[in-house]
Amino acid sequence: MCRLLFRTIQDVTPILIINAKGVVHAPLAKQHEWYAALLRGHYGYYGRPHNYPALNGFYREVCRIWMRCLRRRSHNTNLQ
Repeated sequence: MCRLLFRTIQDVTPILIINAKGVVHAPLAKQHEWYAALLRGHYGYYGRPHNYPALNGFYREVCRIWMRCLRRRSHNTNLQ
């Protein structure tokens, strides 16, 4: 597997969106496992002292992408 080095969240967002589309029809438990593993791996690799703002930005972007996928999946768009 090829390792990629991302400089900014803008570099990784399109790849996250493409990968998120692959799990959008999976049960919520499977989606949660996938997103949790994604965040654990990111935190394990980039989790360094004083790097909280970047980690929090990545977390918020992942939550935004997941909520967008959940809204598209449901006819009720009142998810917050």
